[in-house]
Amino acid sequence: MLEDLAEKPRSLERLGAALIAWLLPARLVEKSVGASRKVGLDDIATVIFSSGSTGDPKGVLLSHYNVGSNVEQLNQVFMLSRHDKILGILPFFHSFGFTGTLCLPTAIGMGVVFHPNPLEARAIGALVSQYAVTFLLATPTFLQSYMRRCSPEDLAACSM
Repeated sequence: MLEDLAEKPRSLERLGAALIAWLLPARLVEKSVGASRKVGLDDIATVIFSSGSTGDPKGVLLSHYNVGSNVEQLNQVFMLSRHDKILGILPFFHSFGFTGTLCLPTAIGMGVVFHPNPLEARAIGALVSQYAVTFLLATPTFLQSYMRRCSPEDLAACSM
């Protein structure tokens, strides 16, 4: 844990770290902190915590390959481009929200607008209209709510 490595860094240590990060190439920064091992596709990228709907909640380990292949699958199915804009309403602790609304836009280089509460249909409709969102990735229950509560003009440019 980072907090165990340097519980209370001194000013000189902070200044040295800032200079190293600012002046050195990434490869040398990695060496200066002892990161000599390359990250592989099978290494853990993140931990998503399950809701426990089929038993006790647990941490699900996702590798770089898991995340990358899911992003590629979404990209192949929806054929999005950097000209699209997505509205991120799903929580990042959920695998669909993490992969579809955080990793996918980052990998493609597309615009993204985030809203913290998927239950606020009218606010979401306004954001879609205001930012010309072209793609809305959500669960069927949320999408039905938006179609009932938002005006058709708000959602006109959006694919759901």
